[in-house]
Amino acid sequence: MGCLVQIRRPADKTCFIPFSLSSPLSSLLSPLSPLSSPLSTLPSPLSRFVSLYRGPCHTHKVQRLNESTSYMFRIQAFNEAGQGPFSTVYTFTTPRSPPAPIKAPRVERVEDLSSVCEVSWEPLLPMKGDPIIYTVQSMMGNSEYKQVRRMRRAVIYVALDGETHHSRYQCVAPHRSHTTG
Repeated sequence: MGCLVQIRRPADKTCFIPFSLSSPLSSLLSPLSPLSSPLSTLPSPLSRFVSLYRGPCHTHKVQRLNESTSYMFRIQAFNEAGQGPFSTVYTFTTPRSPPAPIKAPRVERVEDLSSVCEVSWEPLLPMKGDPIIYTVQSMMGNSEYKQVRRMRRAVIYVALDGETHHSRYQCVAPHRSHTTG
């Protein structure tokens, strides 16, 4: 008893169709594999399912999927007597990924203003066109962190309270802005 897992990738990607369903999964995923052949990009209604796995298990982990992309899967069971019909097609859309962590910020006191400091950090690149929004938080003593600012720039001037030697400033939690389309 076993199963065959197939995937239909988005039409704007190049797929690799295996010549042998019994080939190992690693050869199916490698574009340089002698057991695979590139398939030209086809319009969505004409795209084909690609075999990802054939073997004796109830689960299979599919890797290297693109974020915020819809994939179609179908499964077929088989045994010594033959192959059963394919399952109904299941569409799965991958979630959006959070931004990567940023490096530690640089904090410098503004010389002319003793109660102001400049907090700056290396900006992240936009992800799939979504701008990155940063959150700067501060904490006095052992209190809770409070949001100082949300913004798209990678630098902020922060006015310090009178007891600056007990203040801690935490930077920066990047967030993705939600754009439509």
